[in-house]
Amino acid sequence: MFSVIDIEATGGRPHLDNILEIAIINFDGEQVTERFFSLINPQIAIPPFIQKLTGISSEMVKDAPSFEEIAMKIKHFIGDRIIVAHNISFDYTVLRHSLKRYAITLNNQRLCSLQLSRKYIPEAGTYSLPALCSFFQIPLENKHRAMDDAQAAMQVLTYILHRVSKEVLAEQAKRGFHSEEIVGKIPHSLLENMPAKQGIFWMKDAEDHVIMVGRSADLQHNIIQQFSQNLPSQRRKEILEQVVSVKVELCENELYSRIREFEELLKYRPRFNAKLPHRNSNGLYPISPTDGYPILSIKTLMTKARPIATFRSKQEARILLYRLAKKNDLCAHYMGLESHTGPCSLAKTGFCKGTCSGLKDRYVYTQRLHIALTHFSFPKSTFLLKEEGRNSEEKFFLLVEDNAICTYGFLPNGNYTESEIITALPKPALYDQIKNIVLQYVEANEHLTLTTF
Repeated sequence: MFSVIDIEATGGRPHLDNILEIAIINFDGEQVTERFFSLINPQIAIPPFIQKLTGISSEMVKDAPSFEEIAMKIKHFIGDRIIVAHNISFDYTVLRHSLKRYAITLNNQRLCSLQLSRKYIPEAGTYSLPALCSFFQIPLENKHRAMDDAQAAMQVLTYILHRVSKEVLAEQAKRGFHSEEIVGKIPHSLLENMPAKQGIFWMKDAEDHVIMVGRSADLQHNIIQQFSQNLPSQRRKEILEQVVSVKVELCENELYSRIREFEELLKYRPRFNAKLPHRNSNGLYPISPTDGYPILSIKTLMTKARPIATFRSKQEARILLYRLAKKNDLCAHYMGLESHTGPCSLAKTGFCKGTCSGLKDRYVYTQRLHIALTHFSFPKSTFLLKEEGRNSEEKFFLLVEDNAICTYGFLPNGNYTESEIITALPKPALYDQIKNIVLQYVEANEHLTLTTF
């Protein structure tokens, strides 16, 4: 009846990070029927903080299967069971997204043992998995290891089943929430009919002002969470007092949903969004060299020239460029960071191995600069990325030229030339600002096909 899962990943971004370890315990409500466990080679370097958190090193996973090798096995093992996890939104989303990379669909009903604990074990007071393990005296030797955490979550589910029948939990999983848990002015029927799909949502007040914008791989779960009395906070109480309607836009294309959310946050700057993007006002530009060495300059964004990268402020640009200069033995003068005569500050500290330090080989310096600027570069300088559309009759097209976003949007299914795409789709006003979104997406999804014309 239940598949209790736990996943360890290379980070906390379910759409971008890769699975390191997975554990699944199939549980009929009374006893365990079978278990599945595997370390997974994420095929990228494991960040140091994740190694420290989980104890999983690159050496441990070097001979482990890739996710692609076991994806179908995981799908079959779970079957059509109700998926249970402690903080289900992360585990379910990262698993669903990872399976989707290989055209495997996951759309199971699900329950969150954390939310169930708040409802059925209120005396616990604190509902993190370690806290509940302490409350029930459940052994948890290796926190942040998949099988240990899955076993602990299953034990918590067992205690919940002492207080409520599995039939009630099954009904709750089917409905997605208990109507009596929902507070605020939103009709319960709207939440019940909210699609459990990826998309964007807008929350509005009585004056039709947008007060919150977000995106989610599961709109129903995310929005219902916002209206659950089980997740109290002063900020949420203020939202509940003001929001009277919710608008959603389905978007199975994750990249477009990220871009769309960014555009809407810039447009409305909703007061209840904790983090708002800023319009970048400065760019990094190449300057024609006078002595053969490439020179960079940080300037206010220019309308007729494409920047290498954009920044909110010159200070933000300078901090990153100093870091890149140190890492790649580059000159602060030629990176556009300093203008005084004599050796640059990096030469004085031993980092600059450029012209300040007597380097006469322009080719060597240019190659070092090229490596540094790959920080702002796509795997290919010019390519077309084609992703799923909003429906089966269209595709999402994004065109990159000379490492800059040229255009993006939706076109009917078909093959197009570069000029046809440029003609059919508008030039985006924020092309320079969404570059980082596209860069992160491309870097995190190595399976993408970047077509060249």
